[in-house]
Amino acid sequence: MYTTELWITEENVIDMLLISCLLQVRTVKEACMFILIKQPSWKRGAVKRLSNNLNG
Repeated sequence: MYTTELWITEENVIDMLLISCLLQVRTVKEACMFILIKQPSWKRGAVKRLSNNLNG
């Protein structure tokens, strides 16, 4: 069953942001950006995970 709810967590915020940009889902993109701005600790962890993924 599909719903209109989306759970954005510290572990998936970067993936959600990237996918929302790819699929052009503005509301999800804006929610992810808002969370990263309001949750500095999430931002640090997310940037570290993204860097690790890009560097292999």
